[in-house]
Amino acid sequence: MDQTAADAGRGSAVFAGSLWETVILHSTMVQLITADIPAPSIFHFYSLIKHFQQAAYGK
Repeated sequence: MDQTAADAGRGSAVFAGSLWETVILHSTMVQLITADIPAPSIFHFYSLIKHFQQAAYGK
């Protein structure tokens, strides 16, 4: 397998992973919003998720 194919495979795996995380994050956010949790804690939770995503993927 040449380097281009390896990079393409890794890129699609990262994309699929981030897409899946986005789905999970969205459903979690909806659950948090509909659970009458104060808005600041929702945004704090969201910023934590984004922080860990940046640490994991370097985005």
